[in-house]
Amino acid sequence: MRRRLAREPARALALPLDVTSPDAARAAVDVALARFGRIDVLVAVRGHRRGLRAGLNA
Repeated sequence: MRRRLAREPARALALPLDVTSPDAARAAVDVALARFGRIDVLVAVRGHRRGLRAGLNA
């Protein structure tokens, strides 16, 4: 994904983010606003840790 975004840096931005941290969320918004001036679309992709899914299915 990073390689794909590198080809079109003016159109997209990928940032790691701990969504449980309000300060991290504000910082990510600040970065996006500084780069683009506004946010039109926000996509959140949930990651998971190894073993967590197994524990949830038990």
